Amino acid sequence: MSIYKFGTFINEEWVAHQYNDIWEREKTSGPWRLVIAPATDHIEWMIALASVLPEPFNILYILQVPRGVGEAGRYQSAEPVSREEMETFLRRFRAFLETDGRHEIWIYSTIASATIVYSAHNVLYAYGDLKEYEELLTQRGFHESEVRFPDPHSHSYHVEFDEDERDLLKWWEWIQTPLREQDAR
Repeated sequence: MSIYKFGTFINEEWVAHQYNDIWEREKTSGPWRLVIAPATDHIEWMIALASVLPEPFNILYILQVPRGVGEAGRYQSAEPVSREEMETFLRRFRAFLETDGRHEIWIYSTIASATIVYSAHNVLYAYGDLKEYEELLTQRGFHESEVRFPDPHSHSYHVEFDEDERDLLKWWEWIQTPLREQDAR
C-alpha cells in the first residue's frame, strides 16, 4: 500500500489523487491568485515559482493536525531567510511536505510582497505577479484549465513522518501563533 497526502475515492477504494499540470486564475476576497495543480514534484514547483521572486523570504509553516511533539499553530521563521536557506529547508522536508497532509507551507518574498502556498489539497497558490508565474508554467508544459478538488477526498497523516515534524519544528527559530479561522480545512 502506498502512502499519500491527498486522496480520492475511486472504484470502492481510497487512492492518491493526481492533478494534470494545470493552473487557473482565481479571484479571492482580495487579490487575484493562481491555483496551480502539478501532477508531481510540488516542492520543486514551489521552488521554481519562487525563482522569479527576490529574496529574502519568510517561511510560514501551518501545522493543522499535529502528530508528533508540535502543537497546532502557525510557525513563522523569526528571521527572513535567503533563497539558498529556503531551498535547503524545502528539499530537506520534501517527502514529509509532499506525502503527509497535516500541514501547509508558505513562502513570502518580503521585497515583492508575493506569496506561494503549498496547501493540504496538493495545490499551490501563487500571489504576486501572476503574468510572470503564468509564463514560467506555460514554458514548462502546464496549461490553463479549471482546478477542482475531488469529492469526496481525504487527507492522510502518517506515523512515518512524526520525526520529520519534530525535526522541522527545530530547524529555525519559529514565532508560534494560534491557528486562524482560515487555516481550517
